[in-house]
Amino acid sequence: MLHYSLHAPRLLSKGTAGGASTASYSSPLLHRSPLQKHHASNLSIPSWPQRIHVHPSSRVVSCQAKRTSPRHGKKGNSSDDGSILSNIDKLLAEQPERRVASSQKNVPGDRNRSSTPSNQGPFKKLTLSESLDMVEAAASPSPVATADMLISMGHALNREAKYRQLRSVEHTRVAAALAKLSDLLLEQQGSRKRIEQLDGKKLSLAAWAMGKVGSKGIQVSMRLGDAFAECACACPSMDGPEARGEGWRRWANLLYGLAEAGMVCSSSKHVHAVFDAAVNDRLLVEGQKCNGQDISNTFHATATAAYKGNLEPLVSAVAGDLRRVMKSATAQAWSNTIWAFAKHEEMKAGRLGQGVFVILNEGLTAIGSLAHSSSAAPQELSNLLWALPKLGWEGDMNTLGVLASALVMQAAKTNPQDIGNALWAFSELGWYESTTYGTLLSILQLEFGEANPQALSNAFLACAQAQHWDHHVEQLAKLISKQSVQQWGQCDAQTIANVLYSWAVLTAVGATPASPSFKGLAQQLFDQAARRGAPAFIDSGLTQLYVAHRVAMLVGSPGGGLSADHVLLQVCARSYEAQQVNIQKQLRRTATLEQELAAILQHAGYDVKKAVIVGGEFVQLLAEGVAVRVAAADDYFRAPPSLLKGSFAVHDVLASWVCKGSVVIPEAEWADLQGDPQQQQAFASQRLEQALSKA
Repeated sequence: MLHYSLHAPRLLSKGTAGGASTASYSSPLLHRSPLQKHHASNLSIPSWPQRIHVHPSSRVVSCQAKRTSPRHGKKGNSSDDGSILSNIDKLLAEQPERRVASSQKNVPGDRNRSSTPSNQGPFKKLTLSESLDMVEAAASPSPVATADMLISMGHALNREAKYRQLRSVEHTRVAAALAKLSDLLLEQQGSRKRIEQLDGKKLSLAAWAMGKVGSKGIQVSMRLGDAFAECACACPSMDGPEARGEGWRRWANLLYGLAEAGMVCSSSKHVHAVFDAAVNDRLLVEGQKCNGQDISNTFHATATAAYKGNLEPLVSAVAGDLRRVMKSATAQAWSNTIWAFAKHEEMKAGRLGQGVFVILNEGLTAIGSLAHSSSAAPQELSNLLWALPKLGWEGDMNTLGVLASALVMQAAKTNPQDIGNALWAFSELGWYESTTYGTLLSILQLEFGEANPQALSNAFLACAQAQHWDHHVEQLAKLISKQSVQQWGQCDAQTIANVLYSWAVLTAVGATPASPSFKGLAQQLFDQAARRGAPAFIDSGLTQLYVAHRVAMLVGSPGGGLSADHVLLQVCARSYEAQQVNIQKQLRRTATLEQELAAILQHAGYDVKKAVIVGGEFVQLLAEGVAVRVAAADDYFRAPPSLLKGSFAVHDVLASWVCKGSVVIPEAEWADLQGDPQQQQAFASQRLEQALSKA
């Protein structure tokens, strides 16, 4: 997780903007004046105070495919095209109707498509069918004509199939056309491959088009991707004077195309080399024009292709010239840029630096403004929200309220994955508003047929963390419990663990009424977990399963949780025990507040033990057999601040089960008593006696 503070790293990248540190960003970008060339762009970055806190809760791991790639609604780039198909004289001779009148040459394109490489020139836009006919009829086109055919096909796909799957016949024809064009481009012509004869403009646009084909699930030749990468590194017209300031745009198109085609840096030395060259050198050439879509596509490509190099200079350059290069950027460009940063953090790939904080803050302001005018689509809002906890953001909760309101206003146009991601993000960020949760859950319920298990899992995690329960959650539980064995068999093991853990939290804290559907859901998933076996789960998943098993035993759930699978139960128990021991060791080193509370209780005459494990459950303090836990600020939602997180509450319940009772003392309440030992003793004694009387 990113650490925005300029001080020591922290376990949790959270805090409030107190104090200010200044970071200087040199901006080697773009149209800088002679004066700007000699001055760095100074940006003030608020630093967040260092704060380390560990509490005894199972780490809730969200499923990975939050949005592996924000494909829908994501646009290509740039107007650096030229005359598409201008060399196909044979086609024009045979079909003169394709030529358009000269008065139409400069008709502006659709503004909504301004980020897509222009397909204007002396030819009308070809349909997908027409572009495929042309490829199939081509005999021996020149290298430039071959690239033009690929570019035309990419444009047609972008226009006609952006938001839909290709029909079976279309899929077959596009795959065959790409294979033919790949063979033509890779064909040897004299001492060079034909693809080596393309200039920077054609290379970038053809690679962009290859990415459009790959994004439709069509296999792209690794050889073709390697060839584009190798040629780009050696091509002088990708940037420099020959590019006439279009260098960044060309690199953005090329990197975007490679990433969308499925090329990964770790799988190809040529792909890694071209990303390395672009990020560390070629994109930082002065005098290049650049806009928000170029920035977005560049960083999106680095994340999608899993580039693990140092991105800090590039991020700093963008941050140093942010107001200009992202001027008038769309919500989509902002959202995809921030999504890419979060993806890098999730993958532990690439160093980003402090400039991310500048871009993130500016992006939040911009998207908030666009959302207010309904200029931000639900997916863009969802992607942004998903990114915030990944980046360790902890800003003004009012910002989340604005984004939530915008999302609710467009709820009818939101898909289940976006709803699941948004709810998960709200709960991770510590924001809860019952009406918003209920509205989004109602839409998720209506769209259940299109929901994948991960979207349902994320929504359940959010409800568990916020301890939210209404009839929409119960209805969702009923629908989930009706999933067939085959349907559950298609989801990953972590999804099963997340849903079971969510069930355990909601059941343990008493949020759910007597719900047969909830009980049925639990045992169905316990059976699924047994089918997968212990090797399918990571450590956090095993601890989640064990928490769910303990709650199942506590409430007498039919089937007995994991009791029927002794091997899996033992592995889960060992993993949970190891986690508790690790927490015990950490709190023995850091828990000064608990030590103060223990001293107060001991002074009052109570028998107190610190940082012990009782019945397999870690207990911060054990006073007269009662578990005493201190709930820090991080254990509560930030809005409303009185809402205890479910991941803390479930362990309070488990502690009360193995001890005589449980007491939770909010850190804020204890802080109000600082300096008055008598009041502290009276407060702690009263809470402890109440628990003992119940026992």
